[in-house]
Amino acid sequence: LYVGLNAYPTRDSYKYVAAGDSGTYQAVDIDNGEAGTYYAAVFPRPGNLGTSIFFISASTDNTMLQSGTPQDGRLSREGSFFFVHSSTKQDLEISVQPKDELYSKDLQFSVFVSTTKNKPSASDNDFSATLKEGDVLRIPTVESRSCSQVYAQAATCVLYINVVPASAADSGKAFTIVASSPETIKQLQNRVVTKEAFNGSLKWAYYESYVSKAATKYVIELEPCIGETDLYVSYKATKPTESSSTWNSKRDDALDIIEINE
Repeated sequence: LYVGLNAYPTRDSYKYVAAGDSGTYQAVDIDNGEAGTYYAAVFPRPGNLGTSIFFISASTDNTMLQSGTPQDGRLSREGSFFFVHSSTKQDLEISVQPKDELYSKDLQFSVFVSTTKNKPSASDNDFSATLKEGDVLRIPTVESRSCSQVYAQAATCVLYINVVPASAADSGKAFTIVASSPETIKQLQNRVVTKEAFNGSLKWAYYESYVSKAATKYVIELEPCIGETDLYVSYKATKPTESSSTWNSKRDDALDIIEINE
């Protein structure tokens, strides 16, 4: 098992490595690692090509927040850590509220945000605020040069968030956190179907998706259930239209499919 930071690893070039005996559990444990994109590569031992079977998984202390989607957590003195992909062209709003209505009036949360450190704290953060139910921490548009540069070319910044009880006595209490932009663009997850409906106020539905540099093909499918819909895709415009899209599909009575092989 080889791991690279912001680059694909090889047997000769890597950031971390775990090489155990055949049939043994191998792990790469990265403590206080640098912000960036980590790539994992598994190579068969000499002589095992075509005969090796393995399972691989990855985990982090930071829970990913989907823009606009509530995420539950539980207060602790050490903190509850999250991260979110935020557009460098929009502000980000973070709100935290108690799960139990009994504490809604008195419970306060200390929120720390960093563009580079995955575990921001009171002494090491870029943005901070003490919030109660109904309050919002608004983070102004973050420029790419101040981010971890993970998705700089996609005009997207990774923000790391830590929620700590303002009073140590509140440790153990449950909360809900939401991070969203005023004009939220939903994220499409790989092979996860998303359902949407148009109404009188919704004229467009916007989404974004992250594609690995190693991907050889990217396919987007739009299936209309009632009525007709058109699909527009761009790797430059955050809100593509017919004139600003790089690819589009406007088929009637059929599945709209865009297949990108570039």
